Amino acid sequence: MKKIILPILGFGALGIMMFSITSCQQDISDRFEYAVALDSIKPVISISVPAQNQSFLYGNHVAIVGTVTDLESQKNDIHDPGFRKGQLKSVTIDVADMTNNKNLLSRKPVVTGKDGYSFNERFEIITGSGTTSCRLIISATDASDKTVRDTVDFEYN
Repeated sequence: MKKIILPILGFGALGIMMFSITSCQQDISDRFEYAVALDSIKPVISISVPAQNQSFLYGNHVAIVGTVTDLESQKNDIHDPGFRKGQLKSVTIDVADMTNNKNLLSRKPVVTGKDGYSFNERFEIITGSGTTSCRLIISATDASDKTVRDTVDFEYN
């Protein structure tokens, strides 16, 4: 009887050990999940409109259009370079009047946990005289507290 029970217990223990080792392997879908510790890339800001040093007439609107993305590039293994999505923490959109030293527009959209955000705002100065120099300021911070900032200067005549 001992000759039969000992091999059965041995194979059972070997089976349990093999099951525990294979169950600890990373699931293939987990390799694309966001991990703050692996976040090494800052967000990217792309401002489409307005163009640098563009001029507008008083009463005309300025479209503020662009994107903020946080895509982490990660080499997962030799055969699959793959990509890992990042996570934004905050995005701010500001327009400053550089001539009169005041803030004309301030937006802080909810972007927490998103890997990208598209903005499409509208801004205008109804009346004025002379030239008013303005600066569009876009700031973005990701979940690992990496911050990036981009600006575009434009003016109203």
